[in-house]
Amino acid sequence: MSTSVRERFRHRGSTGRRKDQRGGEVVEFAIFASVFFLMIFAIIDMSFAVFNQGITNQAARYGARQGTLYWVDPARYNPSNPMGNIRVREQFIVSGVDYYGEKTLLNFSGVPIRKDTIELPGANSPSGSAPNREWTNVSNARVTVRLEYPHNFLVLNALAGLLDVTMDADTRLSTESD
Repeated sequence: MSTSVRERFRHRGSTGRRKDQRGGEVVEFAIFASVFFLMIFAIIDMSFAVFNQGITNQAARYGARQGTLYWVDPARYNPSNPMGNIRVREQFIVSGVDYYGEKTLLNFSGVPIRKDTIELPGANSPSGSAPNREWTNVSNARVTVRLEYPHNFLVLNALAGLLDVTMDADTRLSTESD
């Protein structure tokens, strides 16, 4: 009943494995590599989302900053009422948000940042209609800019199809008084 060592390993290859176990490394590598690459691309996708959230916040700050910079219409300038000459144009706020968003946002879907709300509480009610509204009597007013950006994931959305993330940014800045 005793068999020699040579007979026991006679059916195995040079690596000490049986012939019917060859190819197991390839299967193990395929399983490991697919999980590994999925995790790597998920990390890259999440880093794009975090970056775009920061850009959305910064675009709201930039737009609100543009709203705090006054504009004086030389055609309507009245030297007897200098504060009545100061105006804020929504067009400047929108162009500031668009400029910053277009230059720095990692946008693979082509969806722009939505200007949800642009308000100036404390100023006179605006004249005109969006995006050409204009506020007067803006001293001590607060510029409020709320933005939304629907972020589309590259890899995670293709795999799950369940990820629908809308990034919000809300910035309030006070205008300066005289």
